[in-house]
Amino acid sequence: MNIAVNGLSAALFLTQKHKNKISIAHKGKKRSKQHIDNMKNFYANMTEDEKLVYSEKCKIVALRPDVKEKRNKAKKVCIYCNTLIDPGNYEKFHGDNCKLKPGNEDIKFSAPTKGMKFPNRKKVCEQGIINMRNGQLGKKQTEEHKNNIRNSMLGKNKIPRTEEQKINSSIKMKDKMKIKELCPYCNNYFNKSHIIQWHGNKCKQYKDKT
Repeated sequence: MNIAVNGLSAALFLTQKHKNKISIAHKGKKRSKQHIDNMKNFYANMTEDEKLVYSEKCKIVALRPDVKEKRNKAKKVCIYCNTLIDPGNYEKFHGDNCKLKPGNEDIKFSAPTKGMKFPNRKKVCEQGIINMRNGQLGKKQTEEHKNNIRNSMLGKNKIPRTEEQKINSSIKMKDKMKIKELCPYCNNYFNKSHIIQWHGNKCKQYKDKT
């Protein structure tokens, strides 16, 4: 029987002991096609209000100490880049597929998943991107988090460029610098970045007129 509370999965309100009992009772049983379809459509059939409530409940569950401990136990350390990774990403991008493994220098990042199809993957809509961005606004990262990000990026993107690449990059930058725009208030030409930052409605002449 599918139990729900206000359109939410009852699993969010179960204790770990109760979950273990359910897990033992269903071990080895195959899910029916209807059951699988119901699981796929569970989130899709929610209203916007129900999705918000469900999202908040999931965040609360994710922050529980027992859930964090279980998630960290499942993670593996890549022997080549010494990074702690969850099992899914470990199989795709680490271990034998790690970029730092000798002989994998030229491997493409997408190679492990090349040719794989994800029919159920949905593109994030514009509103979804805005919501994700707003969700991170005002959040401060701890020093430990900053150090982890810093250490994970060490040695990356430091491949020396050839002389040809340097020349091409220089030409592109010079072409960009040649493009000038006119400020309608002081009648001077500037780079686009300067127009955005210091001119237009921010121009001193504009302020004097107003």
